[in-house]
Amino acid sequence: MDQGRCRFGGEGSSRLNAGLSLSHRLFLLTGVALLPAILIVTSTEVSSRRIREAEAQGYVARMSDLAASEIERALTSAATLMIAVAAAPPVTRRDSEGCETYVQEVNRQLPQLNDIIVADEEGTIFCHMGATPKGALPAVADPLMAELSGSRFAIGTYQDTPAGPSLPIGMAVRTEGGEERFVLLGISLTALEEVIYDSGFEVGTEMTIADRNGTILAHRPFVSNIVGEKLSEGAAALAVSGTRGTASLPGSDGRELFVGYQPPVERRPFFISVGLPKHQVMTPVNAATRRSASLALAGGAIAFLMAWMFGRVFVRRPVQNLVRTIKRWQSGNKNVRTGALERTSELGLIGAALDHLLDELQEREEAQRQAEGQRDVLARELEHRVKNLLSVVQAIARRTFSDGIELPEARRTFQDRLNVLAKAQAVLTSKQRSGATIAEAVRSAYEPFAGLDAGQITASGPDTPLGPEANLALSMALHELFTNAMKYGALSVADGRVSIEWAVQDAKSSECLHLRWSEYDGPSVVSPERVGFGTVMIKQMLETETGGKVNIEYDPSGLVCEIQLPVKKGAQRDRIEREVSI
Repeated sequence: MDQGRCRFGGEGSSRLNAGLSLSHRLFLLTGVALLPAILIVTSTEVSSRRIREAEAQGYVARMSDLAASEIERALTSAATLMIAVAAAPPVTRRDSEGCETYVQEVNRQLPQLNDIIVADEEGTIFCHMGATPKGALPAVADPLMAELSGSRFAIGTYQDTPAGPSLPIGMAVRTEGGEERFVLLGISLTALEEVIYDSGFEVGTEMTIADRNGTILAHRPFVSNIVGEKLSEGAAALAVSGTRGTASLPGSDGRELFVGYQPPVERRPFFISVGLPKHQVMTPVNAATRRSASLALAGGAIAFLMAWMFGRVFVRRPVQNLVRTIKRWQSGNKNVRTGALERTSELGLIGAALDHLLDELQEREEAQRQAEGQRDVLARELEHRVKNLLSVVQAIARRTFSDGIELPEARRTFQDRLNVLAKAQAVLTSKQRSGATIAEAVRSAYEPFAGLDAGQITASGPDTPLGPEANLALSMALHELFTNAMKYGALSVADGRVSIEWAVQDAKSSECLHLRWSEYDGPSVVSPERVGFGTVMIKQMLETETGGKVNIEYDPSGLVCEIQLPVKKGAQRDRIEREVSI
């Protein structure tokens, strides 16, 4: 019988294995492979929740300590104030009129005090300033003075005054003459809770302060009619616990809070609780949990989908992938590929070759798109240069017709200057400049402005040959600098000057042209908020196309542009060994 069972089990297992398709086997393996990941994600989520709860409990415990410290600091400040009031001459002399004037000034400087009451050693009130009517003063002062008979400092309980909820505190102070004075203060609970709550509490934190009778003195954020009410049953139990700690309590809106609390002690007879809503604390963790669950589900779905896809790849003949790829490419999907990896097999080689062909076709299309983009850039550059040319024409016209020259002569001068400008533009846009020199590049950019004012533009340096690309780039950059100087810089005023100096230095494998453009006595220069198209064009022409470097400094006294341009080694053999001045 046992052997039969063994054979039966083996046959059943064989039938089960035989009944599983390749796709089913892949699904089963995928599910088993995902189990460790699911366990890790679950463990991480549980750990994250515990850490977040511990952080929240630590925060509310620290904030309750902070609130307790702030209250003790406030009580210390109040005690110091009461000592100062008791030592005031009108108080020691029992001068009612002088005392009233004195406490009026104190109350003016400390509006957070609802009442200031001063009584003699018999308990007779002879000085008062505040919101409580005189007829109601004994009801406020007598219980506190009764406590002061056995103590030098006493703190009362919640009282409702015409100026709002108040906390009475008092001190018995003996004067230099041996007489005793009772100084009583009514502290505004609204001011007290503002001082404590503004000490750096996180948004959403809920704070409650109650007196030794369990009456709520302060609560933030504001909840209507809660001040003056008794603590909840759970909070009252914590108030008599005798030790500070953390707990969970329902908040004013009924939702659970992580609470840090301080029970009343002798030096501070208040119950303090600081709570943070659990939903607020756990919102990031819950969001992370949802994200993790979504990612896990998405990952599982992707894993099973990949298993199904691989199953289809291994079941169906690979040639179907080649045919499908070609048809989808013909239908317009240019990103489709066979993804063939078996490059040693015949079908793998065909698939790889087809992918290579499709890549080349796509690269050609991309090159065509880039060429179209380059044409757009050139069109923008042409538009910019046309605008600059119009600005130069306007400047020439303005400077020509405002010099006091007779109209016929001004017209001839204007025509001559336009001819010079046209000649410079023809040189500037020419691409056949293989034999040009640095001096010619400077001169071609300088000529439209040469006749404006003598001495405004000076240029000097060796007459060294340049290649066509470098010469064209340097000419366009200098023309842009001249145009900007005419529009905004030193050449826009009669006293402005421009200096151009250059030199060529030898290096190991090449020579380097150093050119410095400096503007003087022009308008004050301010660094622009954004880089203009002209500056971008200068950098693109000189840095991208020639490998040079451009540095522009917006010095308030005048713009400075330094250009470094590589020159082929051996150019100095063709250089005219003389300095050229323009």
